[in-house]
Amino acid sequence: MTESLLLATFGALGAICRALLEHRFATADPDVLPRGVLIANLLGSLLIGALHGWADLNAHYLLATGFIGVLTTWSSFSLGTARLLHHRRYRLAVINIVLNLGGGVLAALAGSVLGVIIFA
Repeated sequence: MTESLLLATFGALGAICRALLEHRFATADPDVLPRGVLIANLLGSLLIGALHGWADLNAHYLLATGFIGVLTTWSSFSLGTARLLHHRRYRLAVINIVLNLGGGVLAALAGSVLGVIIFA
């Protein structure tokens, strides 16, 4: 029961951080990338990369599933890309895909390197 409450708490903190990012960078302009989602996804990728080699599996589970899992968002990324496509902003849609997917992988790799330095 305690683990479930901790998981919910970390999830709530992730939701708050994501909401703050989305609010800070919100725009209805179809000519602008959904920056709040991009920042949340890149930050989450960096953090999960850093946690990857951590030996404490319980803390890893709570942080990766709770905080980072709620902070990052596939559905909002998909909707933002679909919105760009709907408004025929094809170049921005491709940039959004490349930045979220490619940037996310690079951020996770960078996080893995940082994780070795921090947790070693």
